[in-house]
Amino acid sequence: MLKMEIQAVSPRYIVTFGKIPFETLTGRKILLRDCLNKLRRGTYKPYKSIDILGKQYDVLPSFFPLGHGNPPKATEILKYVKKRYSLE
Repeated sequence: MLKMEIQAVSPRYIVTFGKIPFETLTGRKILLRDCLNKLRRGTYKPYKSIDILGKQYDVLPSFFPLGHGNPPKATEILKYVKKRYSLE
């Protein structure tokens, strides 16, 4: 169902909150702290998704922004993503 929704929307970027959605959409394992360090060094960039109904999408990992996630680190990443990738 998610693949069909992504195909219908055809987003320029997909921002994932937490490791599980990122790993599900990309098939890659990451440490979110490494993504934050890349952001701070200026090397943070999208990862390619798995094939989703014949197309790949750019996926941007972030910490989960609420509750037991990491709101301050998520805010830092999301501000960067908004500025760098013109997401509004």
